[in-house]
Amino acid sequence: PFVSDLKIIISNMIWMMFFLSGVIVDINSFPPELKKYFMLNPMAVMIDEFRKVVLHYQMPDFGRIAAISLISLAFLVFGFFIMKRNDSKYPKLFE
Repeated sequence: PFVSDLKIIISNMIWMMFFLSGVIVDINSFPPELKKYFMLNPMAVMIDEFRKVVLHYQMPDFGRIAAISLISLAFLVFGFFIMKRNDSKYPKLFE
């Protein structure tokens, strides 16, 4: 209700992050100066760790997974508080 085009923006960003995550192409095949930018995408890190386990029979880097989990949890809590704070402003469609 606050921004009418937010759905379109989020949808396009999710598609962009999908193609930049390493699902199609292995990120490790890129030069190191480009790889560091791709690794800013949390799904790229998770896919890279998954490939380590499945394709290379290596243990995942639990530090990277924990960092992503903590950042995701922080965003979840932040989003929850934003939703609670603006709850009275959202239209009540299902009541």
